Amino acid sequence: MIDWVLGRFRPLEGRRVWAILVAGAALFAVRMFVALPFWASGQTKWVFFPTHLASSAKYLFASEYRIHLPGLEFGLPFPGVMAYLSGLGEIILPVMLIAGLLSRPAALGILAMTLVIELVYPDAWPIHIQWAIAAAVIAVFGPGVFSFDWVARKIGSGRKPANNPVA
Repeated sequence: MIDWVLGRFRPLEGRRVWAILVAGAALFAVRMFVALPFWASGQTKWVFFPTHLASSAKYLFASEYRIHLPGLEFGLPFPGVMAYLSGLGEIILPVMLIAGLLSRPAALGILAMTLVIELVYPDAWPIHIQWAIAAAVIAVFGPGVFSFDWVARKIGSGRKPANNPVA
């Protein structure tokens, strides 16, 4: 489980250094691609992070945003809570992705947000599918070598298990 959370991807292990670095650079680019639009959107939702949500964000979630399903359209449930959680996610998850810190869970959070955004703006599917694919790539392949996850995994794997028969 910890290998999954910290970004281990066995097919890259044992490869030449240049291949690992190229894959790491590509994965960093994918992380940036998916993180930046969410970060930019998150910047518009806050007056003072994390305590004062912008009134425009509250208004949009309460009045403008609607879920579109085939033959149905309805407002978001708990718009105030949804606005606050969305604002938190749009600030915290991109930072985690760019830093490569708990990247796979962050990518899954971005993927979930993308699916909700798609239900609100179904006509914008061409960009949403790109975000979803990018988030899925990070969730499957991990963040690559240019990440805190990789450093944490390398540091953690360097420890010798304690000789403790009780544990």
